[in-house]
Amino acid sequence: MLFGLSLLAPILYVYVDFDETIAMPPHFDHLGIVIGIFAVGIIFYLGKVPERWLKQGTLDYCGHSHNIFHVVVMIGVATDSYYSWQLYLAR
Repeated sequence: MLFGLSLLAPILYVYVDFDETIAMPPHFDHLGIVIGIFAVGIIFYLGKVPERWLKQGTLDYCGHSHNIFHVVVMIGVATDSYYSWQLYLAR
């Protein structure tokens, strides 16, 4: 959760200390997508979605909500990296 909140750091920095004369305008459009992906992971983790409907012990190693949470977070990180790379190429 703290990692997801760390996405707000660049936004806060731009609002506090941004100078148009030395930097390109900020593009935070992709952060909504990334935060949405992280929210899906949090819903899986807090809702204990797959193991809620199955008997105990079925998803001990694979398919557990914690595992799904980590996979979804990695998808979010990859998405953020992709959009950051696109912004780097567009500079």
